[in-house]
Amino acid sequence: EFKDVDFGLFGSRFSADSVATKISDIDLVVYGPKDLERILSAIENNKDLCKRIGLTGRPSSTIEKYIPYYMKKFNITETEARIITLRKRRYILEPNIKLSFNCALSEREPRRKIPLTIGSGKLHDVTIEATALDTSMSSALPRVFSVETEGQKMDVVTGTWSLKDFIRPGDKVKIVGALRESDGVTFISLEKPGDIIIPITNDK
Repeated sequence: EFKDVDFGLFGSRFSADSVATKISDIDLVVYGPKDLERILSAIENNKDLCKRIGLTGRPSSTIEKYIPYYMKKFNITETEARIITLRKRRYILEPNIKLSFNCALSEREPRRKIPLTIGSGKLHDVTIEATALDTSMSSALPRVFSVETEGQKMDVVTGTWSLKDFIRPGDKVKIVGALRESDGVTFISLEKPGDIIIPITNDK
């Protein structure tokens, strides 16, 4: 239905370390906010399209519904919760599979150069503490956090969609991942089970 749109697949149906079942969620990423907006508009306004695909559309009003849910779940502001709901939209695909569309690029920084794990060289595994500087691309895919540790600024990159811990600029964070180098630039990649970036609190 959208042959000119670039899609990506992630989650259990993509990850080698996960086993997808027939009822596992289908997590799609759309490369470009304008394409995502076009797809969501078509789904939510075209009943014939939804019928052909076998998709149960959810109205735009669900955005307002999920804002207080995300505010409570992640202890975040209304503005932060609204960003999440706009960049992640979920529908039901027959018979009862959750199908989500997620935005892969930030509206504000569509041209920001993101280091990629593919083609990079792994230096070694790291466990560090750092300070989050820029989290504007943390609600997109790939998720990117700019951090500073011991006076050095670097990106932390992950393709996993997980919002268990919402991170704001200025937060102290613990990072477990792989230090990689690409074109002379070092960055941290979260790429295997157990790799994390989480805020440092009294109980962590």
